[in-house]
Amino acid sequence: MKVTMVDALLRLARMLATAGSTAARRRAVSTAYYAAFHRLARLCLDQVQGGDAAMTDDERERIYRALEHGSLKSAMQQRDIAAHDRLADLANDIVVLQSARNRADYLPPKKGLFPRQECLDLVVRAETVVSKLEHLETGDRRLLAIHLLFKKRPQ
Repeated sequence: MKVTMVDALLRLARMLATAGSTAARRRAVSTAYYAAFHRLARLCLDQVQGGDAAMTDDERERIYRALEHGSLKSAMQQRDIAAHDRLADLANDIVVLQSARNRADYLPPKKGLFPRQECLDLVVRAETVVSKLEHLETGDRRLLAIHLLFKKRPQ
């Protein structure tokens, strides 16, 4: 079985979560979020690309990079996603992971930030998000990709 970058990021996050230092745990939280983020980007790419083997690497990269951190939270909180039976918990988990990543990456040094259990809980949450993304039904994948890649404009 091929190990993906997402798999490697989750393994690294789990390893860092059990390290002794606050710095390692902060990195674990950030890494766990990025595993989920990259899985979302891949989902978007897969939805746009479909079975088009003729798509160029540049085209694939543009689609993959279209997902932005800033718009991710608002997309996850849009009613079509946040109130969706099968996507609501997933969307909430992604928002929680992103908020934790912001704390991990941007707060000044602070002793005790992300105690070991909280850190492990966030890594497990990221693993769960990745698993849910991999098992979404086709229509749910499409709905998620559309909301992540395209701004909703007022009518």
